[in-house]
Amino acid sequence: MSPQPADYIRRTQRWVDDIIVGLNVCPFAQREVSRNSIRYQVAFDLDDNAVYDWVMAELELLVTSPKIETTLLILPQLDVSFEAFLNQAGLAQQVIYTNGLQGEFQLANFHPHYVFEGAAEEDPANYTNRAPHATLHLLREASVARAVKAHKRADDIPEHNIARLRELGLNTMQGYLRRLIDE
Repeated sequence: MSPQPADYIRRTQRWVDDIIVGLNVCPFAQREVSRNSIRYQVAFDLDDNAVYDWVMAELELLVTSPKIETTLLILPQLDVSFEAFLNQAGLAQQVIYTNGLQGEFQLANFHPHYVFEGAAEEDPANYTNRAPHATLHLLREASVARAVKAHKRADDIPEHNIARLRELGLNTMQGYLRRLIDE
């Protein structure tokens, strides 16, 4: 039996719980997990036009649904190719700008093979943006600004994450992600 949308959502929720919240990669995520205000959506085999329409529809939903804080758009067909995923992430960013939603929304992206520019592929720090599936994350800009303002040392979060994940090591981080993908 091939995986169903619920399987991809379950893995992504576990990633948020175990890695993003559990390892405190994003100190702001626990609040939204507790409030159940994260929307998870899956789509398969979308071409550029369909991705554009899907991202636009999700942004429109966020505009009209304040109880949904953020959306994770899961695109399993892009799990294999990080480059193809980056193209779709660029398209999603274009949706925000083309529709005048910059300043209201921002985009983060996650991928099983994420590598930061200039980083070695084996650097455990890449796991701050490695997820079990290719994922576009739509965030409310005002909420991000509010969370950053409330956090005493928000500027230190990236450096803290890099140090923490390097301390845990590549084998540990690979194991975390492998367990999520294989379940």
